[in-house]
Amino acid sequence: MKRIVAVILLSLMLVSCSGQAPKDTAAETKETDTTLETQETKEPETTPPTEEEPPVVLPTYKEAEPTLTTEENGVVNIGSERQLFVDSFLIDTNQSDVYINPEAPVKQEIAFRFDKSYERGDCVYHNIVRMPDGTYRMYYKAYAGVRRICYIESKDGLTWTRPELTTNRFGGENTNIVTTDDVRPDNLFVFYDTNPDCREGRRLKGVYGQWGEFLNIQYSYNGEGDHFPFSGSFGERVLGKAPTSGGCYYDTLNTMYWDEYREQYVAFVRGFHNAKDNYNLSATFVTNYPTKVLRDIRVTTSDDGKNWSMPQPLKYNVNEDHQMYANAITPYYRSPGLYVGMPTRYFEENGDKRTQVYFMTSRDLLNWNRTELPYLDPESGNSFSYSQGNGYPCVGFIETAEDEMSFYMKEKSHGGGVPTLYRYTLRADGFTSAMGTRLMTKPLMYKGESLELNFAGEVRVTMTNADGASVTSEWLTGDETGATVKFNGELPEGKSTLFFEMKQGTKLYSFKFN
Repeated sequence: MKRIVAVILLSLMLVSCSGQAPKDTAAETKETDTTLETQETKEPETTPPTEEEPPVVLPTYKEAEPTLTTEENGVVNIGSERQLFVDSFLIDTNQSDVYINPEAPVKQEIAFRFDKSYERGDCVYHNIVRMPDGTYRMYYKAYAGVRRICYIESKDGLTWTRPELTTNRFGGENTNIVTTDDVRPDNLFVFYDTNPDCREGRRLKGVYGQWGEFLNIQYSYNGEGDHFPFSGSFGERVLGKAPTSGGCYYDTLNTMYWDEYREQYVAFVRGFHNAKDNYNLSATFVTNYPTKVLRDIRVTTSDDGKNWSMPQPLKYNVNEDHQMYANAITPYYRSPGLYVGMPTRYFEENGDKRTQVYFMTSRDLLNWNRTELPYLDPESGNSFSYSQGNGYPCVGFIETAEDEMSFYMKEKSHGGGVPTLYRYTLRADGFTSAMGTRLMTKPLMYKGESLELNFAGEVRVTMTNADGASVTSEWLTGDETGATVKFNGELPEGKSTLFFEMKQGTKLYSFKFN
């Protein structure tokens, strides 16, 4: 219980970010590949500027689009969308005693070892693409003196293999590399565009950004995603340099999706700001005052993928301002209106480079509920093997069993060894749970004829509409991700509340009307 309470209380124990923030080559290990020419981005020379602080300039923002789950006059319209207990948005806190409890992921087996000679320096920026045939690809950047984009593939999320491609043959053999050695990109986030208006042959899109330059969309040579040439008609700019984008720099894994619910493109990109809340910093200031800037995450939307809103810094429910490296944000596949992120915080402590992973969710793209304590932390005693800033979650989740979802993390111990991909598991919808003895929802407008519940323990549900019509279930006992709640009558019509009576230790994860 002490541990659970500690998770909920505001943490004053987190070490604040201090020291010089490193330039992002995504924790690349500077190992030498003697057979290849090393070509790294040259750092600008540091010269004393004439002004210590630039004038505060905040970009003008377009209002964020609402989700399908909306609240008006105290009534939440949820339709038939699955609702996760990741925040208090649906909860009448005056009538409830529950708290939101982060659930611990379970570390499983080694999913893949990146042991090719062109991967031994490091492998970072992993992201999952679900292909139209139901298989999965995991794109990533490999580094060994030269940066290359590669992918591995899987049918089930459990067994991963390398495709044999001819894009960049290495040592006379086919490889899983999708870029040539004259390109050397720092990052590439690949997604499958499901926009009905998307041009065929360009559904596999690569999102590429570079420090101080533009954000670009890259297309593959044949539309199959096995060769990204980064040239000519195979790319286009979508967001501008820092002055025109409100201070965005893009030198990370910027994520992008076609949001089928909102019917628009959504992207999450990197920006820099300082302690004075200036979000439009010049490249000169960022270069010359590295201890005064913080990396942040920003959201931008587009109806056509060409014209984008001004990127807007995310807003959080907690006050701690961290160095947020990779954002790892994705729509949650079981509730697409909900976005989840596992961003990585980078910091230095006693000369040691460290990373911590947080968990956060949003219902409107702009406002985020973020855990106050790290979701994954190498200092937590949970056998995390990464150190020296080398723990970065892969973007995306895969359903690896009926009641289980998996995510992946690249880890590399400071002592050496090849970069290694581990699989982690959570129950379906099991990022967090609501725990307590009673939970009353706000009035809900719903669509459906039955109620599905994801729970563990003992719970009884009462549903009451505005006219006082009410139905109650028997006590449900067990551990189910999709239990159908049997009431003593038909569901009441119109706006209704759900009241959950819970025995001690019971966990509620989600519910859905069908």
